[in-house]
Amino acid sequence: MPRLFAGDANAGGDDPFGPVPVQRWDSIEGRACLHYFDIDDKLADEEYFAGGLGKAIAEYMDQHYASFTVMLAHVGFTAQSAVATVLIVGRRMSLDHATEIKALFHSFACTRIRGILFYDGDNSRTADEHPFRFTDRLVVE
Repeated sequence: MPRLFAGDANAGGDDPFGPVPVQRWDSIEGRACLHYFDIDDKLADEEYFAGGLGKAIAEYMDQHYASFTVMLAHVGFTAQSAVATVLIVGRRMSLDHATEIKALFHSFACTRIRGILFYDGDNSRTADEHPFRFTDRLVVE
């Protein structure tokens, strides 16, 4: 059975988004990719909404970008290994802004939200293909 969580002890780290080794499924070899999941996680919601993390990031983005998206999702190789993550999409995002947002995220000392993923690109509703596919709905107690 392939290991589908980068944070496993055998992976040599606790990065839930880190690449996993090449695996073999029947006659196919490859590397698992991250997926986005819609998980009802009240603790993550509390950090993001009530704790002010989402608002702080959105306010920062609003100062620097005309169009952007900030959202809370769960990201992982499987629904069971997915962790709460802030997804940020903006056109022509700069590395300096990403670094400042990462520092802002760390200043909140979140325990449930495990990281931030940045996407440089369009966030239009009229784009050809939506970059995030929510594949499962779970409830986390």
